[in-house]
Amino acid sequence: MKLLTWNLNHRTRPKPIPDLVPKVIKTLLPDLLVLTEYVRGPSHDSFLTRLFELELQHVLMSPEAKGENSVLIACQRQLVLGKIIAPSIAPSVPYNFLHVELSEDNLQVIGMRVPDYSRKPRIRRACWDWLGSLAAEVISGPTVMIGDFNSDPSYPRSCCGDRFAQLVESGWQLALPEDGASYWTPNNHAVRLDHAFVSPHNRVLSSRYIRDISGLTLANNRQPMLPDHAALEIVIEPAMKSIFAACRRLLEMVQVLHRQGYERLRIEPGMSPSGCYWRCEFLPSEMTDPGHQHEDNGLRVETARYSSGAETNYFGWTDAASDSPEELAVKFVDRFDDLSKASKGKDPAYVLWYSRMLDATAPDGIVYAYADYPVPEDYLSVHNKPDLRIPFPPPASLAQ
Repeated sequence: MKLLTWNLNHRTRPKPIPDLVPKVIKTLLPDLLVLTEYVRGPSHDSFLTRLFELELQHVLMSPEAKGENSVLIACQRQLVLGKIIAPSIAPSVPYNFLHVELSEDNLQVIGMRVPDYSRKPRIRRACWDWLGSLAAEVISGPTVMIGDFNSDPSYPRSCCGDRFAQLVESGWQLALPEDGASYWTPNNHAVRLDHAFVSPHNRVLSSRYIRDISGLTLANNRQPMLPDHAALEIVIEPAMKSIFAACRRLLEMVQVLHRQGYERLRIEPGMSPSGCYWRCEFLPSEMTDPGHQHEDNGLRVETARYSSGAETNYFGWTDAASDSPEELAVKFVDRFDDLSKASKGKDPAYVLWYSRMLDATAPDGIVYAYADYPVPEDYLSVHNKPDLRIPFPPPASLAQ
């Protein structure tokens, strides 16, 4: 998901929004847009029409009051107004805060602007104290806090620069671009005032400040008709998505090995006692659980074991994070020599079942057969597809 925040302080309120704004939004095409220092003016309705044309048809605004800025959030998916309301630490604070929920994405977004209380340090600290308390409350769920925080991580403690590190230490990810800035002071000093904090439920794929794009200047502190902030764009995805992808890559590796003649290689997947991690053991058919399959014929080789907690450090390897299933198969045969040799041979029934299982659970389903909680006795469950039922594999005694 691509999120974009932009401070629209074009110092002309309540005059019309410059045409530059919808042009920039059209160029960047975010999934969710957070505009700070937004003020309803004569072009409000036409601006909403432009957003609708860009499929940002779901729009919510924070409370409005004369002389106060607001926050506008627009999204391609349905928005629900959240229950969190900013306290009246100072008159401007409640109007510069908006909490929304995206049920389709299991995500809550807090769009905000901490008003510039640089000359009122007591109020600034009070805002950040409350922000810290809020962060502690919402970090347990998929959350993004995004907008204009009017502070830079490099600022001294007196200007709340230390609060960024505190939030990071508590588990938040600061989606801070590697370079660039979002605002330039009158003496042209570049600072980073616009930020996004992402809870651990999502991972940050990219972040960047955008001052110029496609010939458009987003931040211009010399022309009063234009915004004076650069935009901040971040791209996030559910943290589990990459973990599911890592697990699937191993499952697809097994299919590659089947095609190479290692048809007797089987999997025994399950969940850890905590239920947080998927585990999988890779072993030859002769060593599969005799309680479910057939009696052990005495074969004993070192099996391969994986836990999703390792993510892409497959089997403790440090050189396979970006490998394809085919590349993983090469390393598996080389590094599990005895296991591979014991898995060589025909097992067409299992190969057919395995292929059908992969197709049925595509693109990211993870099957499991055991857990520390009750599991079905007549089919395999799928960790991230609870309504899907996968038949048990054929017993190894049927392998030919």
